[in-house]
Amino acid sequence: MTLLILSAAVLLNLVGRFLIVRNDREIGENWRRAVMFCPGVELYYLLLRWEKARVGCLACALSLATALVGIGQVYGLVPWANQGGAATPLAPAQQRPELAKARQFKEQKILKLHRYLADWYAQLKVLEGYLCDEMPAEMKDYQEQAAAYQALLTVMKTEQHELETLNAQR
Repeated sequence: MTLLILSAAVLLNLVGRFLIVRNDREIGENWRRAVMFCPGVELYYLLLRWEKARVGCLACALSLATALVGIGQVYGLVPWANQGGAATPLAPAQQRPELAKARQFKEQKILKLHRYLADWYAQLKVLEGYLCDEMPAEMKDYQEQAAAYQALLTVMKTEQHELETLNAQR
């Protein structure tokens, strides 16, 4: 994936350089050669004459941003760099095994809560369909159950937030 990103950066840079040379008719022969063959000159050109070849300058700027992402992946600085399944130099589970266990426990707890709340919600929806104003005792019971459901839902959201905090500590 990193090689693909870096290749895209090089390709974008070459296209941007070509567009700069093609669109700026006032550029001298020395500038033309420098932009075509010297890396980094397009950035200097971008600062001085970007209005003459905006599309080419934009492509060169995008190539720089793409290259930075690729370099970040090479050095492990980009958070989404390891989604391909490759091992990181210092995997989070190796760094702090207690966090991995806590994370796994929280995930199981949230899954159980989610299943329980889904069943409870379905039961509340069925009850809601049967209730009417002539059933005050049942209506009160339903409102108490709905309040308890909301309280447990708040607990689950708190647990999810704590899991997100644990995941951020990787």
